[in-house]
Amino acid sequence: MFFFSAFWLRRKFNNAVVRHLDTSAILLGLLDLPNPFSSSGQNYTEAYFKKQWNLQHKFKSQHSTSDEKEKKDLVALYKKEAALERLRVCLINPQLYLSTESKISLLQENIARMSDEVAMECIRLGTDLPTVDAEEQKLRLLLWDSKSELYVQLVHLHAERHPIDDAQRQGSRLGTELKEKIFKAIQSQRPAVNKLLNVFNQHYEDYKQPFPTQQLCVVEPFPLTYETFSAMPLDHAFWNDGLYYHSQQPWATNADVRTGINCVLILSRVQEEFELLAQELTQAVGWSIGLYENLSNCIAEIQKALDQFNHSKNSSSNNGLPNSNSKNNPFYHITNLPLEGLSTQEKLQVVQKELQQQLMQHERMVEDWSRDVNWLWSRCQPPSNQLNALLIRWLELVTKVVSNTGNVCAYLHVVDEGLEDVILGVDFDDGEEANNGLVGEYNNAVEDTSDE
Repeated sequence: MFFFSAFWLRRKFNNAVVRHLDTSAILLGLLDLPNPFSSSGQNYTEAYFKKQWNLQHKFKSQHSTSDEKEKKDLVALYKKEAALERLRVCLINPQLYLSTESKISLLQENIARMSDEVAMECIRLGTDLPTVDAEEQKLRLLLWDSKSELYVQLVHLHAERHPIDDAQRQGSRLGTELKEKIFKAIQSQRPAVNKLLNVFNQHYEDYKQPFPTQQLCVVEPFPLTYETFSAMPLDHAFWNDGLYYHSQQPWATNADVRTGINCVLILSRVQEEFELLAQELTQAVGWSIGLYENLSNCIAEIQKALDQFNHSKNSSSNNGLPNSNSKNNPFYHITNLPLEGLSTQEKLQVVQKELQQQLMQHERMVEDWSRDVNWLWSRCQPPSNQLNALLIRWLELVTKVVSNTGNVCAYLHVVDEGLEDVILGVDFDDGEEANNGLVGEYNNAVEDTSDE
């Protein structure tokens, strides 16, 4: 679980630093610009961007879910009206005279049915006869709806391209087969995106003609093409909220203000990331120290029990372990392992050897971690924690591991041939008379343990 933790923590830290530097550079560029909304002619400030974010948050919180639903219902109504208008155009088309009587009758029925639906929806929503404001709202919401559908497609497009972009940022390679799958998935969605782009461009043109001075939605260059659309980042100024909320506030319409708000929020999130990394670092170090101590203590306790066995045999006394079937026995779970043919002492030796193997692997991991942990600790932890008790315990552990690794490895490579003969059910000669049933049971037990 934690084997690559220190490496990945360091990688996450470096990514956070890069994000912080890039965002700070953008923010510094904005702070050099004059604030067109300032009466005193001052430049943008971080405080101003934070204030705009608070205004945006307050504005959105004041719009209830019922307001959101009403806007969506209006969009659905306007779409029905547009469909009804298309049906009426079909009714006066000269080519209709070439159709059969049944087709003409079906068209008339559809027009009547949709007219009733539109009328009922207008009554429910309280929509009056068309006015200039109502027409503007209609065109604006239709434009917003098509723009929202485009944004959903852009999110899907970025998600599809994420493995490729991530590999480029990390300098790693992506398999040719995976790249081909990604490109095929992107190309398969292109016709649907082009269809949505055509709808958006038409709605934009319909809105721009009667309201040429509007600034809620600006498309440059027009029409919006697939190439331009697919190259847009998700935080592009094109995706501002002024079109939807019909607000002229800076946070809704001004690209620089929206970028500044985004920078302030990103820097705040990066700071949180640094704090989380500091917590994860202490948790990983604490886990590593705790596991080392637990393994060492278990090995030592088993060794004490084995020493008691040896002492009991040498002195012919009965000072060994308590009854192996008693749950008061501290090694109850070990002595009752289903290892056929092994005595209690031999079971303890088997478990001790396995724990020693685990301890050796853990010591290798501690050595691998040591450089990254020291590097991260000096950067993630506050000055007051630069030499706290946990770090001192970690440094002591690293020193102990480095000095003991050679001895541990040498010890673990010594083969207890007598013990292995008992485990495998082999006589003391060449092993040709091994009990195949016992070997099979032992192998199955090992496989079951590895599966768990």
